Amino acid sequence: MMISTNQVARVLMVERAYVNLQPGLFDVEKKPDRLELSRFAQELTTAKELVLKSEEIRADNINELKKQIKEGTYYKSGAEIAGKMINRCLVDELAGR
Repeated sequence: MMISTNQVARVLMVERAYVNLQPGLFDVEKKPDRLELSRFAQELTTAKELVLKSEEIRADNINELKKQIKEGTYYKSGAEIAGKMINRCLVDELAGR
């Protein structure tokens, strides 16, 4: 379904007109905005923070990979990529994700 900005504007205009005709009909308690992250997003954020704090990140390996990618010499076979994808799917399935 496509909704255009014109349609939204017309709906808002009708709603405003209706509210003006019926004072108090749409009085809503004002609540502060709230952001709630999903469990997965919370876990991902925590994992990212832990990785960034970890001293085990090997900058030399990362820099070498970046260099290989930039030079076009980085290569992984389709079988290696497929194997990693399948392993990741299996881990996710076992973890119930």
